[in-house]
Amino acid sequence: MRRSILAAGVAAAALGLVVLPSAATAHTGNLYTWAYNPQVTPDVSGFATTSKTDAALAFLGADTSSEIDSPSGVEICAETAYAVSTQGDASVIVTWNHDTGALTSAPIDITIEDGAIDGVFELDTLLDCTVLTLAGLSGDLPGLAVISVDPATGAAAVVADLTEEPAEPTGIATNPSGATYLFGDVEGTPSVATFDPSTGVIGEWVEQAGIGDEFESTGFTQGVDFDAAGGLWIVAGINNEEQYHLLSYAAGADLATSPVTDIGILPYYSTPQELQIQSPIPLATDGIAVVAPQLAATGAELPLGVALGAGILLLCGLALIAVRRRTA
Repeated sequence: MRRSILAAGVAAAALGLVVLPSAATAHTGNLYTWAYNPQVTPDVSGFATTSKTDAALAFLGADTSSEIDSPSGVEICAETAYAVSTQGDASVIVTWNHDTGALTSAPIDITIEDGAIDGVFELDTLLDCTVLTLAGLSGDLPGLAVISVDPATGAAAVVADLTEEPAEPTGIATNPSGATYLFGDVEGTPSVATFDPSTGVIGEWVEQAGIGDEFESTGFTQGVDFDAAGGLWIVAGINNEEQYHLLSYAAGADLATSPVTDIGILPYYSTPQELQIQSPIPLATDGIAVVAPQLAATGAELPLGVALGAGILLLCGLALIAVRRRTA
């Protein structure tokens, strides 16, 4: 289990972060992740669904472990499913079939001018299906950043420098209204901030108090995604249980102060289940319907008129990339 979640965080009520519902429609409403079966030799792994009622895992059907290492981010937009993975010295992006779990493209190396990609985790798409991920970079580039990736070529570009943020970023997600959020840990506390990809500006980090209140424990977040109705789904590691839980926020919930719904445990190394998840834990809902093309208009639609604070995002911590492992 990873170290404890961030301890304090800025006062939540000040921002009033609210998820707004949208008229966008989804495909089937599934939640997708990656799972493996450690009870067979060699173990079998592949894309999977996780239940919205009890977090139970089920393979989509294809064993893709020979084609791609466990993805650290998954996303679906306009019926195209994407995944990113760090494989040895390479970071790659693929497309896959969210009905069968089979890859629909060969892994493509993610590359960037004036530097190298040292690792990627989490995945998001803007309303026009622009692909964003969190990355560790080297060369003449920020050490940690939000980057955009062309899924056809793997070409990447820096969207925001995250090397000095007060949070260790763990997730990024865009809601159906087009507002994008960063999720992370601030001194042991799960926290969230608004993010405008068009400018690289984020708002003040605020504590997601509902997570700590639900479990009376510190913790940390991992995979996160909004559904087409504006509800938020998020994976949280709970330190006093040494377990991962699937959680949800209702559409319209204040992410800083609202309670969360505990869907159930996502079985990990200490849970003897046939199917288990791997860390970092990717999470995606069925894709939100595409609206008008807009590379990065997301930050302009902040709920309740939240003002963005000045400053560029800091991505403090590739620790999540390092923890990808299979633990029985």
